[in-house]
Amino acid sequence: MPWLLRRDFHIDIRAGYGRVLLTSDTDSSLLQPPPDAVAGDAGTIRFYFWERGPNGTLIAADPGPDTSLIFSGRPYGVPANTALLFESNDFAEVETGVWEGSFDFATAEMAAVIVLTPTGAKLITGELEVRDSISNTKRGSFQFDLAARPQVYDDQDAPSALPTPEEWLEERRPAPLELDAPPVNGVVGVAQVESATAAGSITGTGDVSVTVHDDASGSVIYSVPVIAGDAATEWVDKAVDFLNAVTSDLAFDWIWSRDGFALVSTRKVAGANVAAYNTAIANGTCTGLIASPTSITAPAGVAPITGEVATQKGQLAIVSTTNDSGDFEDVWTCSNLLPMTWQPPGQITRSPDGTLYRAIVSDAGIPSTELAYPS
Repeated sequence: MPWLLRRDFHIDIRAGYGRVLLTSDTDSSLLQPPPDAVAGDAGTIRFYFWERGPNGTLIAADPGPDTSLIFSGRPYGVPANTALLFESNDFAEVETGVWEGSFDFATAEMAAVIVLTPTGAKLITGELEVRDSISNTKRGSFQFDLAARPQVYDDQDAPSALPTPEEWLEERRPAPLELDAPPVNGVVGVAQVESATAAGSITGTGDVSVTVHDDASGSVIYSVPVIAGDAATEWVDKAVDFLNAVTSDLAFDWIWSRDGFALVSTRKVAGANVAAYNTAIANGTCTGLIASPTSITAPAGVAPITGEVATQKGQLAIVSTTNDSGDFEDVWTCSNLLPMTWQPPGQITRSPDGTLYRAIVSDAGIPSTELAYPS
């Protein structure tokens, strides 16, 4: 007996070959085992088209105007022009991103492909072809594995449907964080950069004096050997090589380079800006260069902040607060892991017991003015 049932397939339109069937919140790998295509089954099939939003959420995707769909299958690993095992082309859009049609696996071709494995499964290739209904040209296709099986249900109950992507996401999402203050966003640190302008060619052989000052080491004077005739870019290159080779504390914290006519020092790790840091260039025992007593900071250093740590995008943080109005729970959502970024709750929150609602006027997501009222 054929089963009259509805099959739902969720399609990730951005996924690669063989990885388009979406039955979880990740769908970055081939489905093992593949979904069943039971010889003898027939009924209604729905295809849901999805793509990822900016925060990793699923958004319904529209395959475009004047679209027609063809759902078919063929033996695994055979040329595309091989005779099909089944084909359906009566699809219609029932809502945005959702198309419904019929399927019929009760074909002689499906029965023949599994005749050698009556108690097992044989891999076949399913294909959903998207076509332009006016020009009847192919726009693209989605291919995925199916496991062709013989019908063994007899009079058993029909198999249960696969969970929707939203149900999978809810099952796999980590437990919410329980906090008593809003989660802190992370900050990507910035390494401080100092530039000292180099000008003038060396007219007399000797040493260029490079004075480096920071809070940790105080002032250190380095003497860089140069010769008469060195242009500004040449003696700066010599200073870069010399300074990168020295073994003072500064050499471990900073790396030196040349940018045009500037002697540049870049902090090796991101950290808070060292306002006292300065690089000064002057004639030592040499002559010819134009002194540069003060370096320019750009960009300034910024210390990294880890923020409230989530283990997965979409994880929730429940912030419990108590004030004169009552007890409330605000739900924040992690939208990014690097840096940690938390989206604030909506403008209306409810108390845990459901007796009060709170309307919030917020500043950068932090409640600043509120009005509580009975539900």
